[in-house]
Amino acid sequence: MDELRPPTALPQHVLDQAEMRAAITAHDFGTVFRLARELGKISYSKIAAECGIKPERVGQLARSQGQITTTRSC
Repeated sequence: MDELRPPTALPQHVLDQAEMRAAITAHDFGTVFRLARELGKISYSKIAAECGIKPERVGQLARSQGQITTTRSC
């Protein structure tokens, strides 16, 4: 089943973290991106590619510099 899982999919142990669940519930994508990198070992470049934004922007959001104001498929 892992062959169907995209390389940027968050592992279950990351999704099970209370901080990640809270960030997802709050739509706090900066925290989601930071935790994906720290706990899921997914680079900002890979996150950016999946979301259609620049890696620098992902890093800014992860450092709480700005917020997402429009929605895209991510």
